[in-house]
Amino acid sequence: MTESRLEPAHVVSESEGTRRTRGLQVRVALQEVHQEFLCARDVAMWLGLPYETVRCWQKQPGAFPPSYKFGRKNYWRRTELEAWAESKRTPREPWPPPGVDSRRRPVSHGGRP
Repeated sequence: MTESRLEPAHVVSESEGTRRTRGLQVRVALQEVHQEFLCARDVAMWLGLPYETVRCWQKQPGAFPPSYKFGRKNYWRRTELEAWAESKRTPREPWPPPGVDSRRRPVSHGGRP
């Protein structure tokens, strides 16, 4: 009895060019997913915070948007993070506040006025 090596059907039936095209399609699909979902390190870089802060917030209920678990990693949807960050935004007060004269007298350093 001769031993035959079995290969997946897509490898046997496809030409080399088709395999390259499928590999490119997979890479493009992964890039699209990576643009939509961010891992904890990407979130930390995006927010300008330490990685440990993101991990700590993740463990506190209600402190951070819920994550999606793919394999061993947690991911966040970019749109949900943007909405969460916008909800944390504090309104800025106009400067100078109304009723305060913005023209200040120059300050002298070290001598009499």
